[in-house]
Amino acid sequence: MKRILNIFAILIVTSFSITSYSAKNQCSSLFSQGLEAPKTTIEYFLSPEALAENQLILKEKKLYDLKNLTNGEPTFIGNVIIREEPNLYQWGPIADQKIQMGKNNGITVNEMTYILTQGPQVYGRGFYVSTHPQDSSSYGDGLTVFKTNGPMILLSGRIHVTDNNSSKVANLYQRLSSAGVDGIQGTPTWLSMISVKHLRAAKQGDITDPYWENLNNIALTISIANKLELSNFWKLLPESAAIKKVLSGDTAINPDLMPKIISELYLYHGVLETPIGRKIINAINQYLDNIDFLKITKKDLQTVLMNLRSFDILKSAKLNSSGYGGLMRYIDLSVINRALNGNMKKSEPDFQDMLSFVKETELNRSRVRLNTITTKDDFIDQVSLLVGEQIQIRDYDVMMSTHSRMSINVPPHRKEFLEKNPFLQATFQKPRRNGSVDAQVDYLTLEKIYGILDHLPLKSKTKAEMLSVRAKVLSHRNAELYQATYKKALAEILEAFFTTAGQKKLVAAANRLSPRFMLNEVTPENLYQIFISIHPFQEANGRAGRLYYEYITKALTGVRQELILFNYDIDLLTNSKFLKNQSNLSDLLMRALDQAKTREELREIIQKILEVYKEMGYT
Repeated sequence: MKRILNIFAILIVTSFSITSYSAKNQCSSLFSQGLEAPKTTIEYFLSPEALAENQLILKEKKLYDLKNLTNGEPTFIGNVIIREEPNLYQWGPIADQKIQMGKNNGITVNEMTYILTQGPQVYGRGFYVSTHPQDSSSYGDGLTVFKTNGPMILLSGRIHVTDNNSSKVANLYQRLSSAGVDGIQGTPTWLSMISVKHLRAAKQGDITDPYWENLNNIALTISIANKLELSNFWKLLPESAAIKKVLSGDTAINPDLMPKIISELYLYHGVLETPIGRKIINAINQYLDNIDFLKITKKDLQTVLMNLRSFDILKSAKLNSSGYGGLMRYIDLSVINRALNGNMKKSEPDFQDMLSFVKETELNRSRVRLNTITTKDDFIDQVSLLVGEQIQIRDYDVMMSTHSRMSINVPPHRKEFLEKNPFLQATFQKPRRNGSVDAQVDYLTLEKIYGILDHLPLKSKTKAEMLSVRAKVLSHRNAELYQATYKKALAEILEAFFTTAGQKKLVAAANRLSPRFMLNEVTPENLYQIFISIHPFQEANGRAGRLYYEYITKALTGVRQELILFNYDIDLLTNSKFLKNQSNLSDLLMRALDQAKTREELREIIQKILEVYKEMGYT
């Protein structure tokens, strides 16, 4: 059950002003008498009797605690709001979703009671959900949709009571729930529910459900395109178009209208027989199948339809390329942003240094030939061309690091990605106050190789040789033997990435060692994550991994795709769905940066993109 609290902790901390209760107001003045409240008001849901029974009082939409006084006066808890939403959404690991919510069709009273006794999260105690279908999708592969039961009574912002993890605070949450308060609104979309009234599951889905997977990807794509004003899809539609009438709100979506919408999509775009087109049709059909309980909004439908055009416009538009797009192939957007704002440390490269590095690397990249790669040695040659010097397979341990730190700070909902990765070795420190934890993470070590030797795609002779010298190797008594064994093992593992049989063995090994790490499917995203986890080279593993992704997408799908991440520290702290989405967005992201003619324009574009990722729950 503790995992529930970790999965859904929110990263973004928003400050709220604390309203003090004036000492000159008398306690008795808080009580008010009147007629029975209308059934649409806060007073109707928080009746005076229920409040009094729980030693709470409401005045002018402000809630006070009569049981715990501050300077002799009732303690201000927070502002009360009333909110109506058809559904609430929560993403997390699909296995946990099915176990914790599927068995009881939602959250039970006993589970909520336990949750409220646990320590606070960012917006207080409770069960975290969102009103947005996609903005928590980075938290896991599984989605549960909850059908709300009428209006929700919420406290806006954090509870204005210091949570010292005491039984007194736990009692306050129980009293709030008993009085009729349903939860706390931490952000415009994120809610921390303290009552089970609105937590009955309506539907569950996972990454194998094409509706949720594609709607999420489409929403992210269009959010970025719209933020950067790259799509003029709306202008391309005539006023008579059924699509336009639906999206403008003039006409309600219904099954009878769908054939006309689909025919218009054919007419205007002619892409429905492509893989993405078929996915969109599937998404529309899923929408119609679920329309009774899932009130998809106009905005949600708009993202589905507009996705057809966003990539076409970008690929056909005549953009004046500034060359800034190449920055994203090698450097985090946040780091570029810091450099543009002059916030780099003296030991870090400035923006001009970044441009010089990218210019040199892009020149090297133009010499790379993916079609010459058939073995690990071919791959090493091409990576060496990209890097500008001969790279070597490592023979020593390598730690995951960020900038100058030999550790990483891991948000609570991403910790499990490290824990379930069978190739990594992670040591976690005590959690910080915000729930994040510092971790020292080793990529695949020789000690780990010995521990999982039976599962790795190594030759029988190599395994036998390694076992015969195990004691000497792991005792570090012979440095040359240690290094030679390390390098030989990594070289054979690397070779497996370039054969069909080897690729199947790598994914099967990952799945056997940790079934929750990834699905047992040979996909570019799965192989990329295994490659990065192994970190075979002494340096340039990030660039090598992304070059491998280009190679393997071409090998498996016939179409070369790049993998451009807004944050390159996140590739092992997320799921394959996110990586796939990012691959689809790569062209859009680089073209967006290429539009900037000045550094100021570049800064504005980057800030807008980072804003979208933040809004979508990716941090």
